[in-house]
Amino acid sequence: MVLMGLANTLTLESIITGVGFSQTFYQQLAQPAGQTPNCPPPGASQLQIGNNIILVPSGFTIQGVWVFAPVGSTNIKIFKGVTGDTGFTSLWGAILGVASGGQFVINSAAIEVVSLIWF
Repeated sequence: MVLMGLANTLTLESIITGVGFSQTFYQQLAQPAGQTPNCPPPGASQLQIGNNIILVPSGFTIQGVWVFAPVGSTNIKIFKGVTGDTGFTSLWGAILGVASGGQFVINSAAIEVVSLIWF
C-alpha cells in the first residue's frame, strides 16, 4: 500500500465591481504534498486606538495572514502596508499577503483583540 501526501490549498477570490464593470481575480496559495508547512502557530494581537504595527514572525515560510475580529465587532479597522498608506477598511478582518520578517499596520478605532492565522 502506498500512501499519497495531501496538498493544502487556500484560494483567495477578489471581486472588483463598478458601473458596468465586474472582474474576478483568483490567487491560489498552495502547500505542496509531502511538505510540512513551516508557519508559526496562530496568535493574537491587542489593538490600541490608532496605528498598530504587526510584526510578521521571522524564520518561517509565510505567504499570508488571516486577521479576524471577535464575533459582533463594530470596531472599524484600516489595514495598511505601512503607516503612511491609505489602506482599506474592514470590520471583520482581512486576508493579507505578507512575508516572513515583514510587518503591516492595523489602524483601529477602538481597543480590541484580533486573531492571527499565518499561512
